[in-house]
Amino acid sequence: MENTNKSAPNSMLNTVVLTSFLAFSAGSFAEDESNKDKEIKTELTEVENNKDKEIEAELTEVEKASQERLHDKKGRGRYKKVTISEDKSYYTIDGKEELGPNPVDGETFFVKYSREKYEYWGEYDDDGINYRIRNFNDRDGFYLAYSAVSSSGDDFYQSGDQSNASFDTHFSYRIQFLSLFVESPGLNSRRLHGLYASNALGINFYNNDNWSFDIYKQTNTKKVEGLAEIQNRNEGKRAGIRATGYFDNSQLQFIYSPYSSSGPKEDGIEASLSYTHYWQVKNWNIYGSIGAQYQSEEVADFYYPDASTDQSRVNTSAELGLEYALNEHWVLGGFASYNELPSQLSDIQDATTGSRAGLLLTFVF
Repeated sequence: MENTNKSAPNSMLNTVVLTSFLAFSAGSFAEDESNKDKEIKTELTEVENNKDKEIEAELTEVEKASQERLHDKKGRGRYKKVTISEDKSYYTIDGKEELGPNPVDGETFFVKYSREKYEYWGEYDDDGINYRIRNFNDRDGFYLAYSAVSSSGDDFYQSGDQSNASFDTHFSYRIQFLSLFVESPGLNSRRLHGLYASNALGINFYNNDNWSFDIYKQTNTKKVEGLAEIQNRNEGKRAGIRATGYFDNSQLQFIYSPYSSSGPKEDGIEASLSYTHYWQVKNWNIYGSIGAQYQSEEVADFYYPDASTDQSRVNTSAELGLEYALNEHWVLGGFASYNELPSQLSDIQDATTGSRAGLLLTFVF
């Protein structure tokens, strides 16, 4: 009995010790598990953060590469900004306004993609890799349209003050291959040719994201159909240099012509500056143009070649027009133009002024 009584406290003590040990072990195990969970969560967070940083760095590199392509050092960026009309039915490509408004079909639209200038073909061999030229010049390509133009208003070259009406049909185009071009401007292609351009051929010798430089020679001195009655026309075909700047919704053009095919006596200087701005209002494309043209006294008029000119003159022009794309190919337009031609004779002080307005329907190929 004595031994039994003594062992009972010992058993109780052992039970307490064992229970405390188990409780401590469980607590330690739970704490270890909690620490492990924290470590795992920390590692996962670091992995996610690293992954986010990698993605962010990759996106930064892509953005940097895109910006370099937009503004590469050689000035030949191939990417253009697309502007969508407010009602999202038409878009225009900035810097390529000559293409005009393009339709958006539902929620999608398509932009013509131009591949790299050089494309690999053939196999690797001892002679190296063969290449062929795809696009020698970024502006290589063509624009072709056929227009019917009905206009009325003044005619500088007819006597009397009565209004003159006319109806004309004509092709307007610019075709360029390997930097060589031939062009015939029209009212429907103001965005492409500029205010004082005429039928010409030449070479497009330099381009960057905004500017294009041409050496040109006129093929004839006839001006735009519908406005020929109030535009000046030279007796001799001329040649010179032309710089055209294409900016967001605007065009700036300089023309300098020191040479005439009629000979040194009529070389003189003809120079012009014109500016055109475009507005997209829903499906309407509206443009406004102003310009000034300098002609030295040697530049003879086509209609008065024998007149003894003794002074230079500065001609001025202003034009307002609009276009509405009926569908992918048909474009309806309207225009109003004002021109002023001072006399090249010192004893005649009055300038000849006139205006014309009309409508045109154009099929763009």
